[in-house]
Amino acid sequence: MAWSSRGLRRTGEGRGSFYKGMLAAEPGADDRRRAELRIMAQREARQSPLYFDLTTSWSKDISIIRASLGAAVEQAWNEGDRRGEALTAVLLARSVRFCVTLNNAALAQGVEICITV
Repeated sequence: MAWSSRGLRRTGEGRGSFYKGMLAAEPGADDRRRAELRIMAQREARQSPLYFDLTTSWSKDISIIRASLGAAVEQAWNEGDRRGEALTAVLLARSVRFCVTLNNAALAQGVEICITV
């Protein structure tokens, strides 16, 4: 049986299946080679990252939220909805204060982040 990472990947099978397939292709593998195969199987299997990239995700999300709030203020104003305009304007102002506070806290810790206000 020939081991194929593409075949295993298409079926959605994980790291264990990769390793079993690699072992089947090399039945006489010693302990050292088995360890190498295990590492190779871990690299081949699709795995979720074990981290959260704060620098890209948060700033984009905050920017999108702020842009949406700005558009909501404008839409409410255009429609003559003074209550909706006031509510979204308050939320927009709070988001600006949040960004300023976050930037200042990061700078105080010596971390440079890029969230525009």
